[in-house]
Amino acid sequence: MVFNSFSFVLFFGVVYGLFLVIPGRFRCYFLTAASYLFYSFSSFKGCAVLASVSLLCFWGGHAIRGEKEPRRQWFRLLSIIAALTAVLIYFKYIPFVLGYLGKFSTDLQAGQLNLAAIFIPVGVSYYIFQGIGYLIDIYWGKEREDNLGAFLLYMSFFPKVMMGPIERGEKLLPQIKQLDNFRFHYDQFRLGMLLFAWGLFKKLVVAERLALYVNEVFAHPASHPGIRVAVALVFFAFQIYADFSGYTDMALGVGKLFGLELTQNFERPYSATNIQDFWRRWHISFTSWIGDYLFTPLRMALRSYGKAGLALCIFVTFILIGAWHGTGWTFILFGVIHGVYMTVSTFTLRARDSYWKKRNQLDKFWLNCFRTLATFGMVLLSLVFFRAATVADGFTMLANLFHSGRLQLGFKQGLEGPQLLIAIAMIIFMELAEKLIRTGSPPFSELIARPIWQRWAAYLTLLLALLCFGVFTNPQRFIYFAF
Repeated sequence: MVFNSFSFVLFFGVVYGLFLVIPGRFRCYFLTAASYLFYSFSSFKGCAVLASVSLLCFWGGHAIRGEKEPRRQWFRLLSIIAALTAVLIYFKYIPFVLGYLGKFSTDLQAGQLNLAAIFIPVGVSYYIFQGIGYLIDIYWGKEREDNLGAFLLYMSFFPKVMMGPIERGEKLLPQIKQLDNFRFHYDQFRLGMLLFAWGLFKKLVVAERLALYVNEVFAHPASHPGIRVAVALVFFAFQIYADFSGYTDMALGVGKLFGLELTQNFERPYSATNIQDFWRRWHISFTSWIGDYLFTPLRMALRSYGKAGLALCIFVTFILIGAWHGTGWTFILFGVIHGVYMTVSTFTLRARDSYWKKRNQLDKFWLNCFRTLATFGMVLLSLVFFRAATVADGFTMLANLFHSGRLQLGFKQGLEGPQLLIAIAMIIFMELAEKLIRTGSPPFSELIARPIWQRWAAYLTLLLALLCFGVFTNPQRFIYFAF
């Protein structure tokens, strides 16, 4: 069950209606049951994995805090993290390793492979990372959760369980404890519905439409000249942004309806002026998790090695980021590319800023535009391998990128003529609207402050865009479901 489905509308309508009328003391348990029901539609067997991981993290937090001797406390933390990491490796990486070694295909040909035993629970990376972060926080002295029901909801809350955001216990758990006191507020309801509708627009109107073009080009990497490859790369950049940030907006909108504020995952990443800025804006809950729980401890351990230690930390971090996204070598290469980007940028940013500052050009509009375009171009090149089926396909597309061919952008199997122009127009509309939407805090606050005729004109425009330009046939699953 996904957000852009009629079944979700029915599910949510029933759950929200019951949530509003049941006594406050039962709301936490009710939402936990509803979350597991929601999760079961996508991965029924995965419910057992989710519950097991949640219980391990809950009792693990008690075991860590209950041990007073530092070495034993450290050993307990490492043991539990090792167990959680083993679960993640088993479900995400063992099938890749078996396939790489040839065992998978051999067993399949021999008819001995038990396909029912090979499944990847949806969202396993997200909730395992969330659990690990909670345990490390407990080890660092932050408050543990003693209410099992609240903790189970923290791990399984249905808007975020499949694709995040990866929430911190210190932020979400106190909110869950306040569900008993929840009261319906129209303004909160309106903001939640606006966020959900905007996320739905990004998914159905932008991501789904761009997928028609992107899928065709990447399915036949050797068949398309440079102009189509370039267009496909730009389209994929906006497709993956609209797809993932659209899901996040819908998740935040649903959470807000229950009185729970989830973490914003995106801050207009394609407006970044350098690669560090890009990663501060992209998948924020994940990159901040990596920074706090992986990069910073690793940097502290290697600080005596100076710049060499910093470079090693950056490379290890980004290789792991690539591996988190997927099991193919394409994702490892994606991580290596960004490791190079980040290392070079980290070591040269101060000198570059100093150069432009001496010439009184640092804050000039033209320089910011140039930096933004250069950063976007670097991201585009890395996305070749993020999207390509194989490393060889990625290099084929890069080679074709510099072959001009005929100046023909569209094709009947994907988008052509007016449909191509609509796709470009929707990208521009999304980017302009995002800038306006994110102006205030929370999002849409500026719009809500406008006169009623302006508000309703915006609401109707969004509704008409969804109905007129949304792609409702052959829906693509959310890209980050795979991660």
